[in-house]
Amino acid sequence: MLKENYKKFYDEIQSTIEKSRLYTDKLRNLAYGTDAGFYRLIPQIIIRAKNEKEVQKALILANKYNLPVTFRAAGTSLAGQAITDSILIVAGKNWEEYDVLENGDVIRMQPGIVGARVNQILVPYGRKLGPDPASINSAMIGGIVMNNASGMNCGTHENSYKTILSARLIFADGTVLDTGSDESKNNFLKSHASFIRTIEAMRDRVRANESLADRIRYKYSIKNTTGLSINPFIDYTDPFQIIVNLMVGSEGTLAFMSELTMKTVVNPKFKASAMIYFHDIVRV
Repeated sequence: MLKENYKKFYDEIQSTIEKSRLYTDKLRNLAYGTDAGFYRLIPQIIIRAKNEKEVQKALILANKYNLPVTFRAAGTSLAGQAITDSILIVAGKNWEEYDVLENGDVIRMQPGIVGARVNQILVPYGRKLGPDPASINSAMIGGIVMNNASGMNCGTHENSYKTILSARLIFADGTVLDTGSDESKNNFLKSHASFIRTIEAMRDRVRANESLADRIRYKYSIKNTTGLSINPFIDYTDPFQIIVNLMVGSEGTLAFMSELTMKTVVNPKFKASAMIYFHDIVRV
């Protein structure tokens, strides 16, 4: 039995999403309450959304009834990012479209396409994704980017943060922002002027504090995926690019990413590995 606000949400969302993609039964709630980690939360409502309109409506209603929302792609996360005891929006199937651009140097994708599949698509171009998490054969690009999953090879120079170019985002109020579209950015400037001013004020405040800025540069010069990525405030000036890069590693807490555009990296024809020993682990 759903609690009052969840029942109201469930009744209203059916005007946008058919009941066959709204789950409240115990079996599926239990299954989707598990990711690759060792935590378990049981969702109240699971939504298998298939387009932006459905996600928009779900977020608007969740905001109306003050209900938390969590996003899930493949659910390969190890620390509980893909589970909730509230509303779970699943964006895997139906979110797999892509477009290879600039002879493979750039690729535009929806969040539900598996990372390994993207690399297969890019093989004819001699390119691949920068991020290469160990779970790439199962992990989807939305989760890879939103968790800043990077793997052992890309370091900090070819990870999601360094290779993302733009994104389509849906905020909690249902607003869509496409940072790759001048028209969308101009519309957002008009409708969310105070939001942009706040981003700019935070940027200027961080940059004005030299000791803080230096500490941020040092902290993110090494692999660091704990907490929100705050380095965009010193790495970028454009508020829209700051917003895009704030999404990397945000675990879906700031917005839903319905589409993203990334630079690809060279996929060398010949590869080798080596084991290297050091006298100590002190960074010089």
